[in-house]
Amino acid sequence: MGRWRRRYASDGLAGLCDRPRPGRPLVYGHDDRLAVVACVTGQPPDPDSQWTHQAVADRVGNGMSADTVGNILAEPAPRTPGCRGGSASRAPGAA
Repeated sequence: MGRWRRRYASDGLAGLCDRPRPGRPLVYGHDDRLAVVACVTGQPPDPDSQWTHQAVADRVGNGMSADTVGNILAEPAPRTPGCRGGSASRAPGAA
C-alpha cells in the first residue's frame, strides 16, 4: 500500500495507472486477438470439419502465422469482474 500512496501523492490519479513495462511490445493487439476468437467461434470453411491454426491465420489475413494463432488461443480467457471460480451466474428461478 505504501507504494500506491507515494505514487498518488507525487502524481495524483495518473500515478495509479499502469506504467510502461519492459519487454517487447505486442505485435498483434486486442482487435487482432478478437478477430481470431471471432473466426474460430464461427463455422469452419468447407470442406474442413474444424478450424486449423493455418486456416484461421489465412482467414484473419493480417500476416499472422499459424503459431501465433495457436499462442493466442492458448492464452487464458479474460475474467469478467464479479465472477468467481468460473461458475456461471443463474437467473432467479433457473434450475
